[in-house]
Amino acid sequence: MDERSDLAWLAGRVGRADYVLSGGTPSATDSEVAQLVKIAGAGIVCEPTHVAQTKRVSDKAGSAAHVIALIGWPTGRHHSLIKAAEARLAVEDGADEVWIAVDVDDASNDVNAVLADVIAVSQIVDEPTRFGVTIPSSIGKKALQELADAVGKVGVDVVAVGVDKPGIAELPAVTCDLAVHGAVDSLDAAADALLAGAGRVFPARG
Repeated sequence: MDERSDLAWLAGRVGRADYVLSGGTPSATDSEVAQLVKIAGAGIVCEPTHVAQTKRVSDKAGSAAHVIALIGWPTGRHHSLIKAAEARLAVEDGADEVWIAVDVDDASNDVNAVLADVIAVSQIVDEPTRFGVTIPSSIGKKALQELADAVGKVGVDVVAVGVDKPGIAELPAVTCDLAVHGAVDSLDAAADALLAGAGRVFPARG
């Protein structure tokens, strides 16, 4: 593909993660990817308290962005009741999707505790709002796949992989939608994630 066809192919698959990466890791520094992030054809990932504002700004701009609420971000260590309250707020404010961050420390000790957390929050999210789980790539390929397999069994719509530094890790094989968000700093990195199996990529601000 030439550069123009690359951009056309990416336009509906690249969105924007409206959070600042920990440590101020640069992201979306490539000018072409920065333009795609501005367009945010795949939607906008934000914290639950920002859903209503993101919707208003998007509607005013005439773009009607697909808004995804990131629950329990960034550690996943919030109590299930707090995550459920965040999910309820996000749904009431019009989120199109809700992604719950999981506590990977719990996952390494007791996957059932993670699944109980996921199930508790999923009960708040009714159709047509889609429900997903976000897992940090930093836990490593094997643990990432095991956790993706586990949450897949409870019927999530999306598995989202969070990356905190440039360079996309190997992505898990899933039977649902797969997304990547975080430190995606170039057109090549976005394309690599999509070619590796992701359906959507959401670069974050640095």
